[in-house]
Amino acid sequence: MATYERDVQVERLWKIYKSTGARSARDELITEYLSLVKYIVGRVSISMPQGVDQDDLLSYGILGLIDAIEKFDLNKGVKFETYASIRIKGAILEGLRSEDWAPRSVRRQAREIEKAIASLNARLGRMPEDQEIAEEMGIDS
Repeated sequence: MATYERDVQVERLWKIYKSTGARSARDELITEYLSLVKYIVGRVSISMPQGVDQDDLLSYGILGLIDAIEKFDLNKGVKFETYASIRIKGAILEGLRSEDWAPRSVRRQAREIEKAIASLNARLGRMPEDQEIAEEMGIDS
C-alpha cells in the first residue's frame, strides 16, 4: 500500500475508533503501530542486562501501545508516534520495575559498592578486602 493510502487508512481507523470505540478499529491500530513497539524494544534492550527476556519487553510495550491508543487525543495536534513512544517506553520500564524484587535504593547501593571495588582493584592491583571497601565508601565497620 502506498504511503498516502496508508496514511488515509490510518486516519480513517482513528476516526472510527475515537467516535465509536470499535474494538476492530483499535485492533487494526495496534497492528499498524506494532513496528513502533518493536523499534522501541530494540532501543531499550541495548541498555538491559542479558537476562532480560525480549518477549517480556515486547509484551510490556504492547500494553503501553494499547494504553496510548486508548488515551490519545486527536485534537491535541501531537503526532501519535511521539506520544506513543513515551507511553511505550514508560510501560516497558514500569513492567521491569514491577518484576524486580529489589527496591531502587538497594540497586543504587549495589552500584556504589561495585564502583568502590573497581576503584580499589585498579589502585591496589588486587581484590580489596571488606574493610578497605568500607573505608573507601566512608562506612564505619
